[in-house]
Amino acid sequence: MAPRTDIFDNEITIAIKETKPPILMSWLSGLLKEQGWAQALVYRQALRRAYVRFEKRYPEWAGLWFDEHFLTHRAAPLLGRYLEDGTLPAPIELARAWDEQLGPTRDESLRQGRITKLTPVATDFLALLEEELA
Repeated sequence: MAPRTDIFDNEITIAIKETKPPILMSWLSGLLKEQGWAQALVYRQALRRAYVRFEKRYPEWAGLWFDEHFLTHRAAPLLGRYLEDGTLPAPIELARAWDEQLGPTRDESLRQGRITKLTPVATDFLALLEEELA
């Protein structure tokens, strides 16, 4: 998809020709908001590419609800920190979020066992995501 510079160039040219600073400021404000949107888009694309690689490497975990739905819903607040401060969650945070989506259990050892098994897998996913974001 081609950049929208033609639209922006046209808007700024009109604003300058009409010498209306409020229009220019409005355009700049919109551009800044769009840049935030663009950053989020780049992040979502990196997340998707990382997941595609993860799914090939760990099809069994993808089949056990460590999937795109999990990453874009239950794990979204954790992964979304990247857009706020540039940090990704700890692998155990991601593993706990995955376990929480399975629902409560009275067997704490079962829960801890699942988290222990998933933590190295979550570590690998986060490494893939970091590679895609680099």
